[in-house]
Order: sequence, then C-alpha cells, then structure tokens
Amino acid sequence: KLGETVGESRPSNVTKFDVIVSFSGGEEAIDAFTDLLYSALLRDGISACRSNGGDDAPEGERLREAPDGLGICVLILSVSYAASERCLTELGWMVEQRRLIFPVFFDVNPSDVRRQKGALERPFRRHDERLDRELVSGWKKALEEVGGTKGYDLTVEESG
Repeated sequence: KLGETVGESRPSNVTKFDVIVSFSGGEEAIDAFTDLLYSALLRDGISACRSNGGDDAPEGERLREAPDGLGICVLILSVSYAASERCLTELGWMVEQRRLIFPVFFDVNPSDVRRQKGALERPFRRHDERLDRELVSGWKKALEEVGGTKGYDLTVEESG
C-alpha cells in the first residue's frame, strides 16, 4: 500500500488511509466530483477517507490522531474551501506535517490560490477582518505552497 514501509508498525486503533480527500462540501458539482473520485479509489482497492470540512466531518478529526497513518492528501481547492476555517486548518496541518499533497484546482486559478486573489480574495478579506492575524497568515503560506504545486486544473463550465 502507498506510504507503508517494511517493518512499519502502528497501534491497532489507528486507521491507515492511502488517500485522504479533503474538500468543502455543499456545492453540487464539488460533491459529485468528490463522490466519483472517492468511489473510484475504493473500487481500485485504495483505502480512502473523505473530510468535507463541515461540522459533521468526524473523518477529518481522525487525521490528527494518526499522522503516520496517512498517505497522499488530495485537496479539492475551491472558493468554498478557501472560505472554510476548518478546511484551511486541515490544510495548514497537512502542510506543516509535510504530507504528500496533490491539489485539484476546482474552478479556481492556481495562481489565485497561491496569492489569494481573484475568487479567493473575498473569503480571505473576511478571514483577515475576523480572525487572528497569525492564524490567517499560516493559511496563506500553506495556500502559497500548495498553489505552487503541480496538480489538476478542473474548470466547470455552466450549461444552458
């Protein structure tokens, strides 16, 4: 399995995931894409976990309990991801832990993610106004790093 080394051991109560899919749920297109990705991973025998950044996301809480039990982190970066304090906190933790991160830029420009401009400017203006400067600065640094990582750029076109 991904991320395992020979002779590696972990407590039996720690869950091992090959892939964590981190996203901000609630938008139909993002939820549909994430469901397809998650189903494909499971179908191919890859142990996966979803964390949607919502209050009902117990999977995400287990991430901090098993820092060595995680493989690749697939981030579905979107405007709603940038607006979610919980998603950004999770992202900051993943970057801090030096997790292998594969970004999917979902209807956002990677350079806008890197600089928190364009569609991401508004959520970060709100964060800057409401939250601790050091906390928001950490999120910005994490996004700068992830935005500079080669990933998958997915643009959703409106129909009709």
